[in-house]
Amino acid sequence: MKLPQSSDLFGVLAALESPDECRSFLAEVLSPDELRDVMTRWEIFLLLAQGLTYQEIKARINTSNETISRGSRTLTPESFSRRIIETYRHPTLYSYVLCWATVTRQA
Repeated sequence: MKLPQSSDLFGVLAALESPDECRSFLAEVLSPDELRDVMTRWEIFLLLAQGLTYQEIKARINTSNETISRGSRTLTPESFSRRIIETYRHPTLYSYVLCWATVTRQA
């Protein structure tokens, strides 16, 4: 995907100092559906990394097998997302992200 050269979105994201700042910024930049989709994708990544089956993930977050499969194809051992999860793997992180995703979905 070719991105606009004038875009400094990634620099802005990198400069955000807390999850609250990031949540506030993304809530203004993305539509509620777009934010929900991003959070669902990340939640799928975390659950796959924990070893949950498609059925367990589907029951937990009420999504389709196709959505889970797309996440599974992306989350390869070489993927950047996998490295982030492995680097920052910590029960508190999982709890925070999964809790926040649940609260966001209910809003």
